[in-house]
Amino acid sequence: MNVSFVILIVQKSLLVISFLFYLFWTWRLGRAWGFHKEKILDLAIITPSAGLVTFWVFSKFGWGSESVFLLGCLVFVLYFTNKEIWSSLKIGDIFALSLSIASIFYPFYPNILFNLFSGLGFYVLYKVSKAKPRSGFVFFTFLCFLSVYLFGLSFLRYKSILTFNTALSLVGIAFGMLCLKRKEYVMSMDLLKYSLPGDILEKLKKSLLDKKKNLEDEEKNLVSEDVSLESTEEHSAEEEDQALVDSERDRNDSTIRLIEESMKEVDGALKKIKDGTYGLCEKCHKPIDKARLEVYPEAKYCLECAPKEEAKEEQRDTETVNP
Repeated sequence: MNVSFVILIVQKSLLVISFLFYLFWTWRLGRAWGFHKEKILDLAIITPSAGLVTFWVFSKFGWGSESVFLLGCLVFVLYFTNKEIWSSLKIGDIFALSLSIASIFYPFYPNILFNLFSGLGFYVLYKVSKAKPRSGFVFFTFLCFLSVYLFGLSFLRYKSILTFNTALSLVGIAFGMLCLKRKEYVMSMDLLKYSLPGDILEKLKKSLLDKKKNLEDEEKNLVSEDVSLESTEEHSAEEEDQALVDSERDRNDSTIRLIEESMKEVDGALKKIKDGTYGLCEKCHKPIDKARLEVYPEAKYCLECAPKEEAKEEQRDTETVNP
């Protein structure tokens, strides 16, 4: 059997395997992250076609390259996510992971180092995603590494940095780095250094959800008591009874306000888990001690910042009540 024919068959087989891994991982993550499973699969199938069409068009001008293919994919993804009102950053995170795992089996780079590098990249990105950083962090990290790789590949291929491919790669590097320097992504980097284990994060999330439910039940009971007090007040003619009713109602109203404040803190903590910023102090952005989070999962500040910031909040509340 012709050796070149065998190599061609192996390459085609690896290409199919690579594409299947890309489809499966996109569908798996899309479903896990709450996207419509049929539509996310449509997006995964159509996106490479959009990239190939873009590559073909630019090739007519002598500008065909990997960067052009990826640019076509990116433009279509932005169009699709805008049309479906999806989070483009979350979809970007999904594609970063699915493309990195697909490239492990990609057969058209003769240097096996590319595939090894892709395996390492997928492992790193997957570990990063497990820490639940802010949406877009995985994508911009992937964009930076991929742009650096494509820049080096283009330079080795053309022996010049003055090419369309290298220009696109430099734009990708600059854009990715600028985005990662934004405050929310710097916080995500701090969170990754903190590395709150996924099982502990799920435990704290469950604790917050249970606390929220208990607070809601308590608030409902107090509201019911207020209704009963109103009924008692209507049928009471004694001033003494009226005073007791007023006192009880004031106590209930005060408790309800405290419950609402607690619910705001719990909702804020749950939102941070969703955004990927949970576990960081709102003041200094340093990690909050795990023991403190286990006792007080809605904590906004670390032990060092808490006394000062809570004192400031109490002072602001006092000024609001007594201007």
